[in-house]
Amino acid sequence: MQMLLIVFLFFSTSAMGQAIEWVTIGDPVNDPYPTGLTPSSGCCTVFYNYEISRHEITNQQYIEMLDAVAASDPNELYTTFMASNVSGGITRTGSDGSYVYAIKPGYENIPVVYVSFMDVIRFANWLHNDKPAGVQDNSTTEDGAYTITPDAISNNTISRNADARFFIPTWDEWRKAGYYDGDTNTWYDYPIGSNSPPVGSIPSGDMGNNANCGVFLSVYEVGSYPLSASPYGTLDQAGNVAEWTETIAADGREYMPGYWGANCTGAEIDAAIKATLTQQASNRGFRLARPGIPVANIPLPFGTLIALAVSLLGVAAYRFRN
Repeated sequence: MQMLLIVFLFFSTSAMGQAIEWVTIGDPVNDPYPTGLTPSSGCCTVFYNYEISRHEITNQQYIEMLDAVAASDPNELYTTFMASNVSGGITRTGSDGSYVYAIKPGYENIPVVYVSFMDVIRFANWLHNDKPAGVQDNSTTEDGAYTITPDAISNNTISRNADARFFIPTWDEWRKAGYYDGDTNTWYDYPIGSNSPPVGSIPSGDMGNNANCGVFLSVYEVGSYPLSASPYGTLDQAGNVAEWTETIAADGREYMPGYWGANCTGAEIDAAIKATLTQQASNRGFRLARPGIPVANIPLPFGTLIALAVSLLGVAAYRFRN
């Protein structure tokens, strides 16, 4: 019986893959970043609740898509740099139509890198479509959260569909998750709940305000700096890998530049760099977001419901008596 349980657990974990851990970003209609500072007044207000992944997307999570839809890979969701570069964590063997993917030993929980913006939105589409297996078409990677067409690619107009279940955070969504404290209505300069830059260091479980930035040569496992979370609880927004955002820039999209080889001040709130839709790099990955509970549907606290009920009963009794 014990052996059967072990086999079942192994099969379930393998079949389900590595779950994405989500953090709720509430406080809709938050105050904007203060006037007179960079970025300009009005930045970073988000008018709805949403969720964002606590960690950057890992090789283990990305390879699930490759296994499902990239036996043939016409859209180049995989690049050989993932195998040849020290930061890359995925290898490929076989030939077109029968490609087989594997993770380098020890790279399972390392952020996936060498992903372009197009790779990232195709990953969001694949999740939106419930992780289907098959060829890369509108039912798997080419439609869903984002509708991909040649014109939209050439004009850089690909945008999030209204019913998107998973998406790449915008610049404002990414920054609110990292720099804003809804409990104190405070904006910080760095996504670790601090106005001072993080200290670049190797991972240490008993240090706060540190990150994989400044002096290191490659990536670490996600969540390696647990005491350096943002006020909402996201990790690694101050370093490890730079991250794509959905926000359109001239000739491409913006990404947040804090990563393992950059100066630790590179994670300051006003930092952003642009890249073309197809550009890939050893220092760039991504995290995902998804819709939260609509503001109108947020359940009221139990005490509030009781108070409302008593109030309504009082109004009804008054009207009955009069």
